Amino acid sequence: MSSENHHCPRCGGTNLEIYEDSFDCLDCFLEFEVVDLETCDDDSNILSIEEKSDFIHILKSNWDDMED
Repeated sequence: MSSENHHCPRCGGTNLEIYEDSFDCLDCFLEFEVVDLETCDDDSNILSIEEKSDFIHILKSNWDDMED
């Protein structure tokens, strides 16, 4: 993650805990994947890991409902 990209895509904060593949924003308490920040030009299109998990859960629930 290059230094100019060290910011939270949700709140814009720079108070981050950076790990190898992800980082936590200590201001808004969301976790993001580094690869998303490096590959996406528009911060509004970046989902937190929590949001991705919720989205997958909803899709799976809807898929299961369709199979019943």
